[in-house]
Formats: sequence, C-alpha cells, structure tokens
Amino acid sequence: MEKLRENSVGKTTVLKLIDFCFGANKKIIWEDPENKKQDYTLVKNYLIENAILITLCLTENIDDENAPNIIIERNFISSDREVVRKINGKSYTDKEFEPKLKEIFFPENIAEKPTLRQIISHNIRYEDLSLTSCNKIKILWKNF
Repeated sequence: MEKLRENSVGKTTVLKLIDFCFGANKKIIWEDPENKKQDYTLVKNYLIENAILITLCLTENIDDENAPNIIIERNFISSDREVVRKINGKSYTDKEFEPKLKEIFFPENIAEKPTLRQIISHNIRYEDLSLTSCNKIKILWKNF
C-alpha cells in the first residue's frame, strides 16, 4: 500500500502566509511554483478584490492569557492608500516593516545585515529546494 504524502489541507499555504506576514512578497501566495511566470489568477483576484487581511498573532506564552502578544497584519493590495502592513496596530511603510520586525524579534542584532529575510530563510521552508537541505522543522522563538 502506497503511503499518502499529502492530504491537501493547506499546510504549505499556511507556511506561505506566515512567511508573507514576515515580509515575503505577496506573489508567493498565488505564483505557480512550477512556473514562476504563471499565476493562480482565481486566488490572486480573490485575495485582492476582497481585500483579504492576514493576521498572525504570536504570543510569548500560549498558556498565559496575559502574556505579551505581537500581532502582524498584512493584505494583498498594492495601493499605498489601502495597503495594510501593521505590527501591533501601527502601520509601517514597505521600507520600515521588515526592519521593525527584525528589531522586535532580534533586538541584539542592530547591524543592517543580515536582514530579517536572510535570518528567517533558515527557519521557514516550504519549497522543495529548501526542504532538500532540511530534514526537520525548526522553530525559532525569542522572547520579545
């Protein structure tokens, strides 16, 4: 009996949405991984036309309802007037967003390099190429 390798519940999509919340390009959600020039237009149009908001809530201690939280919000709209790029309710420009996240999660790393994207690329892996060099999921958590 052949072992099932996937069950189409959206595990990769959830990882992509988490990555998006940490500053990844929105195209990763609707781009065909086999052909980067091809988009899943149904998904793309739905996310943009319905102004879908992705909210990632991170807590220092899931068992403590009074523990500090970080809430990251992003949408897929390109217009500067309508784009949502927030951390704990405060809006940031595209240039400010990733450095602010890096400041929150890696306060001791004040240098410009490595960037947040460079740091987390070792921890968020969902592409086949990335997975070939990784045999387990790494969870990185730093008190904030």
